Amino acid sequence: MVEEAFSDKIMEHRWLWIIINNLELFNDQPSYILELMEKLKTLRDHPVLSSFDNVFEVIEKYYNSHSKFPNVKWLKVQFKDIRSIYVYPDPFTMQIYESIMKYIDRQIVRQEVLDKFINVQNPTTEDIAALGVSFQKLGEKEVPIEESTKESIINGYENYNKVFDGIKTWIKPLDDVIGVLGFRSLSVFAAPSGHGKSTFAFSVALYAALHGNFVEYLSFEVPKEHAWFNFVSAFSADKNKKLEASRIKCCQLTEEEAELYKVYSEELLDAIGRAGGMIHIIDQTSTSGSVNTFEDLCGYLENIADKRGRKADLIIVDNIDNFQVLRSTNAREDDSTRINNYIIRLDGFVKRYHHGAGTAMLLLSQVNRVGMKKLHSVADSSKASETKIDVTCIQKYNALYEKPTCILIGYADEATRSMGALRVHVAKLRNMPSPTHPLTLTVSYAYSRVLGDSGTNTNYSSQKDYNKNAVRTLRGPSGGTGSFDEDLQDD
Repeated sequence: MVEEAFSDKIMEHRWLWIIINNLELFNDQPSYILELMEKLKTLRDHPVLSSFDNVFEVIEKYYNSHSKFPNVKWLKVQFKDIRSIYVYPDPFTMQIYESIMKYIDRQIVRQEVLDKFINVQNPTTEDIAALGVSFQKLGEKEVPIEESTKESIINGYENYNKVFDGIKTWIKPLDDVIGVLGFRSLSVFAAPSGHGKSTFAFSVALYAALHGNFVEYLSFEVPKEHAWFNFVSAFSADKNKKLEASRIKCCQLTEEEAELYKVYSEELLDAIGRAGGMIHIIDQTSTSGSVNTFEDLCGYLENIADKRGRKADLIIVDNIDNFQVLRSTNAREDDSTRINNYIIRLDGFVKRYHHGAGTAMLLLSQVNRVGMKKLHSVADSSKASETKIDVTCIQKYNALYEKPTCILIGYADEATRSMGALRVHVAKLRNMPSPTHPLTLTVSYAYSRVLGDSGTNTNYSSQKDYNKNAVRTLRGPSGGTGSFDEDLQDD
């Protein structure tokens, strides 16, 4: 094999030096080096790789401060009289990068075997099971890629086009840039706390349902009732008499407004039903006692789809940081490692969901301290329109920037909110070119709504038509009530 022949000529230490010699090549795609550094941190006392710890520590600090990697000349100055920085004449290729990453993956599993089996007197059942999972994951990476047949290549686009159902956000400035949220893949919207994550997600869910799509909304922070308050408030934003979400939640509506809430709720459910859509909110009360692990959650989502005979076109997770409440089979995993593994498995879940039909999944997340610093810096800069925010804003979970096809970073400080705006940086687009400037979205924060296409301008042909469809809608598209939860109960 090519890899074995390559290994005979260049050992792992040389692979790393060639990568370090060419760090500047990764400035436009920093996730490659960030992933490499994260994996190296998990190895302890490796006879070769551990000798690079101090070099990569300096590289990481430089990147966090400058948003780019240092060149080898700068590294030579920093390590003068400390250690040698080697320069090799070998040209860099991605084969070098892939080979060292495969080598590191093997060494990580080897260390895990030592820690959990070889160097312990009595390995636990949990540790043995965890080793089995690790070997399975490593084996999946090692499996050679099956060659495409001539027929599959020729008919590839036609077959793909038949099943393609990527979901738009119906927020025009955003859709003009990203096209759709990832088809059978993950998308991410990350922002600091209080900077519009849920407002964005509620808006996308509302527009998707109003355009005939089924939406599962996993709400770990907002209870089901409050989520519906947000949807009704957002719907009211087009009305002459609007209902602020905060006043609904605090029971501050007047008698007249309370009656309007009922009217708007009925109109909203009617509009969703007429479009053929649905919003199903899943909060912690919905899953109490039945969803304790990640496997339970995936099974719960599959069960919902099977019972109604229809997949969800979009699943929103608000937010991924709260997946720490799901119990792990490996008690020794820290929260960060656990959520990383969940994200990796979610990427597989959205491809296999509902008998292989697949779906789009939008994950909400917090930005980290590095991200906060960069976002504040961009907001204060006169050249903010030319500045690109990268994926280090969500570096806490490396899978969160490796797996998604679309990563959006939101920012709305007090000044931005006062102008009714939300600034969105496109940090990653796998299938389209990423813009180098932020997008500005118009937001009615009081009504939990980002301005978009609500698609609710369909007229009724008669009062009879209205009465007939309004009643059907209040039962829900699949026969339940407006909350749509009865659809999930056994007859």
